Amino acid sequence: MKTIAGVIIFAILLDILLLFLFGIPFDNNFWSSFLIGLLSNLIILVIAIFIIDELLKKKEKIKLKEINKEKSLYIHYAVNILLLKILKHLKVFPKDIETKDILNKNADLTFKFAFEKMTEIAEKENIDKIVGEIALKERDRKKYFEDLSEIIFKDITSINNGLKEIYPHPAPDITALTNDVFANCGALKAFSAIADVKSQVNKIIPKGQKKMDEITATALLKIMMFNPKQKSFSTIAKNLIVLSKRAEGNSLFII
Repeated sequence: MKTIAGVIIFAILLDILLLFLFGIPFDNNFWSSFLIGLLSNLIILVIAIFIIDELLKKKEKIKLKEINKEKSLYIHYAVNILLLKILKHLKVFPKDIETKDILNKNADLTFKFAFEKMTEIAEKENIDKIVGEIALKERDRKKYFEDLSEIIFKDITSINNGLKEIYPHPAPDITALTNDVFANCGALKAFSAIADVKSQVNKIIPKGQKKMDEITATALLKIMMFNPKQKSFSTIAKNLIVLSKRAEGNSLFII
């Protein structure tokens, strides 16, 4: 585009030079005509640059989509697998779902049904409340949260490494999504410590003093889990849904 602008400017200067050599007088009539012609050429130049810029961007986008096609497919697959693991942990799907008939409907092996199910839950339910209610029914609440956070952390680390292969770079909002998942995964990990608060507190209470009972420990956990401002898991779910959509559309890269 700089070349095009340079050529047009050179042509304008050449016109002036030729007019000067042929003895055309540089009077008011000349400058009036010249400026009108110059403005017309500049308008044409701006339009030409805009059109060419859009065509080049479109061509570059097509090229980048082709380069990142397989990489985006991997991210799409990996995110949906993570969603499946989370749904199994939430007991939405049975642990042996891989052997169920539902997989026969997903011959492309993208596990899109997991994405669709998580999207449905995210739109209709309070996912953080669901996680909390399931955790309260677990015998080992600490392990429940540890396992959930470990599943997410391990897979999002792998996904994040995959995003580093996106050419030329993953889009900033995509990087922000994974960073947000990491941060909220840490918040889930913290729940494992809260779930174990009874044993931890009772270790430091001197003999003869009243120990923390199960009712108090459960009440504390409920306060933390069901706080309206606590949206760690719903944030993770929504970010993974967006990431899956973007990967499916092969639009993870920056132009």
